[in-house]
Amino acid sequence: MSTALLIGFAAACLLGLLPPQLLDPDWQWRFSGLLIDNGPVAVVAFGLLHLAAYVDAQNDRLQRRLAALGPWAAAAALGFLLLIPLQGLAVARGLSTASLQSSRQLRQVDSTLNQLRQDIQAAPDAATLQRRLPPSLASAIGPVALQQPLPQLRAQVLALVDQAQQRSSARLGGGVNPAALWPVIQRSLRVLLIAPAYAAAFAAMVFKPGAELSRLDIFLRSCSRLRLRPWRLGSTAKNANSSYLRSISSRNQQE
Repeated sequence: MSTALLIGFAAACLLGLLPPQLLDPDWQWRFSGLLIDNGPVAVVAFGLLHLAAYVDAQNDRLQRRLAALGPWAAAAALGFLLLIPLQGLAVARGLSTASLQSSRQLRQVDSTLNQLRQDIQAAPDAATLQRRLPPSLASAIGPVALQQPLPQLRAQVLALVDQAQQRSSARLGGGVNPAALWPVIQRSLRVLLIAPAYAAAFAAMVFKPGAELSRLDIFLRSCSRLRLRPWRLGSTAKNANSSYLRSISSRNQQE
């Protein structure tokens, strides 16, 4: 079962990530998503292998396989931890690309509308002006408005162009659409919450040769010692001061 699950995990990840595009934010998104989605398969596969080696402790083949896959478990723990900065990089690049695309589209729209203004100003008659208009503006004017004198018609068309430019600025000038940010935040939080849990699960299955404590146990004990060390130092200093004061007091009494 462990071997079958590991093959399924490797196949799902490798086939889903081809062709590799390491600098593409979309590929980075897909990479993180595939590992998070298929992470439980790998965790269960390694757990079943540890369980089999524990139940059948005399099986040398299982023990050798467990020892051979130990470095891969350590690499998996490190890889899931590295998903956190990778996700941050993908989010930053994705937002930057979206902002640049919005700015580029806004510049293109402004350039098109400025050229349209020049064509409207240079039109000698209403028929020529109508031919130079895009279908959206031509339908907005209507046949009745075309009967107006050319200055009035030109002013009305220019007002419609100004309104179109204002709508484009409101749609593209604000950068990234806030409605599109929630899926990005949701996927990022998913990686930030799940990746450390998978990393801890793999670290719990990594042992040094002959050691009884896993990498996770060693890390947790180190954190506990670091957390308790200031209190121990404080109590030691306090005890040393108390002993010093008691020695001075006893010396004074003897004198």
